[in-house]
Amino acid sequence: MVKQYIIPIITGGLISSSCMAAELELAVGINLYKLTVDHHNPEQEFREESAAAPRFSVRIHAPHGKTGRHFWGTGLDITQIDSQQLLGFRALDYQWQATDTMRLGGFIGAASLDNSAAQMGYYLGANISWPSLYNGLGISLETTLAHGLGRDRLGSDTPPAPEAIPDIFFNSVSISANLSWTF
Repeated sequence: MVKQYIIPIITGGLISSSCMAAELELAVGINLYKLTVDHHNPEQEFREESAAAPRFSVRIHAPHGKTGRHFWGTGLDITQIDSQQLLGFRALDYQWQATDTMRLGGFIGAASLDNSAAQMGYYLGANISWPSLYNGLGISLETTLAHGLGRDRLGSDTPPAPEAIPDIFFNSVSISANLSWTF
């Protein structure tokens, strides 16, 4: 499943780079999330779960503008949520260099939850980062939302009430702390 995202990330990074001056960022961290499962079924309650899980990210950014303080790029986040893999594709990732060492940013894209049925939804977030504190080593804090990850009901799901819609939706809100390396 990860392979289908590699080409868009590389392509997006090459398109976003000015004169191939892009920076590659790899990050690992811990993700605290809250998952809500909405069955849209009056006979079944919402299911909520909160937990911590590992996270891995790869992003490509390139400076734009005369000041070099604007960075555009793309990326991919891989997170474990509810023992399932959440892939978050950052279609448009923007960072603004607020100070010499700190950046503020935001992104929008698509998310996919890898389980027994395909689930796609929206993926967006905001972050604050210090990308090069020491020889390319940095840290970042980020909040993300994976919203509307919908799937059809499966035979193993509770049968829906007559007035229930035929889909189940997953939503995830998370906060993560990451250690990153920028090349």
